[in-house]
Amino acid sequence: MRLSRAVSDFINSLRPSAAPDTIRAYQSDLGLLEALARTEAQDSVLAFTTELANLYFLKQSARGRSMMTLHRYQTSLRAFARWGVAQRLWAANPMDRVAMIRKPKRLPRPFKRSERERLLALELPLVEQVIRGVLYYTGLRVGPVSRIRIRDIEILPETGRGTIRTIGKGRKEHIVPIPRELGILLQGYLESQSPRLFLFQTKAGKAWDRRAIERIVRRWGTLAEVEQCVPHRFRHTYATMLFERGGDPRKIQHLLAHADLSTTMLYTEVLADELAETAQLLEGPQELMP
Repeated sequence: MRLSRAVSDFINSLRPSAAPDTIRAYQSDLGLLEALARTEAQDSVLAFTTELANLYFLKQSARGRSMMTLHRYQTSLRAFARWGVAQRLWAANPMDRVAMIRKPKRLPRPFKRSERERLLALELPLVEQVIRGVLYYTGLRVGPVSRIRIRDIEILPETGRGTIRTIGKGRKEHIVPIPRELGILLQGYLESQSPRLFLFQTKAGKAWDRRAIERIVRRWGTLAEVEQCVPHRFRHTYATMLFERGGDPRKIQHLLAHADLSTTMLYTEVLADELAETAQLLEGPQELMP
């Protein structure tokens, strides 16, 4: 069997349960494996060996890929290899003798208060105001945000509060509350739009691509002079603000749809660093109090 055919079959096996963003990542990562196999050997499942996998990671590392990206590549290749063994494409798992790449610990990077204020002060078109509001007030990942359906938004007219239902990682349903500020913004936006399926919809009637939102957010960063302005930093900011206001870690875990509480607790380390930085203002020469 051709390796490209095996990759296609593997991707198709994921479609019933995996999120679209996950599928795209697997396609991209395994596409690199296909290309390497065609260059170094041939388009055959037999070309996927331990040696080819090691060469894959060496080449990607030489291209300057981060350890986090290499870890993601490893996840994709190991999942494909396990599936192939189950399909009897290989007698032994070609990834078993490949060195493990540990996932590096990466602290969240919320916007600083001054950055947050500049981003919120931007005068934006209505649709971009809604994008900013959803990112800021829900902490949702950009993928689910791009695919929000109108029918999955519920707002109580008398309070402006409500919920948004999304499908996140692993096709799991996730419901986040809508605070009043966002609810009022959404109501005004929806009243100004013609009937539609998606909150953010193309003229062809399809959901926006997440990259469209990423481009918009990067432009906000340029306008507000905020470096590395990406949608995921709104998620980090959302979580950090909840901790700043004394939120319960278990409830914050639920709001963020984190499978592991330890992931949620990383935000406490960010707060500790910020407090330490503030305390350092007392260091150095100071005028004596009268």
